[in-house]
Amino acid sequence: MVVEAREEVVPMNRQDRHKLVSILAARMCRRWKGRGPGDPRYNPYRDGIPDLPAGSPEHLQPLPMTKLYPATDGQIFEWCKGFIGDRVSVIDKKRFGSGIQDLALRIE
Repeated sequence: MVVEAREEVVPMNRQDRHKLVSILAARMCRRWKGRGPGDPRYNPYRDGIPDLPAGSPEHLQPLPMTKLYPATDGQIFEWCKGFIGDRVSVIDKKRFGSGIQDLALRIE
């Protein structure tokens, strides 16, 4: 008989959550910047972002033949933080007792 481990979401205060989201967004942005120009995967630095960037004029139009908007590095970082912040949670897998080795990230 196999018993499935119970996972619980670990509560985080606002400051720790903000720090975690910023670290993940910085890593994601570094990964996107490191991709070559011939890489066919989505890259917001090359392709744009799907939402109107914060601080942009309301009349900003999407890039031709797409639904993506051009954005600066800072706007892409802020968009990435919002994207990750809505989806990330820290869970306790409860495999080894109760410690840091039991914590994992879940991005939904």
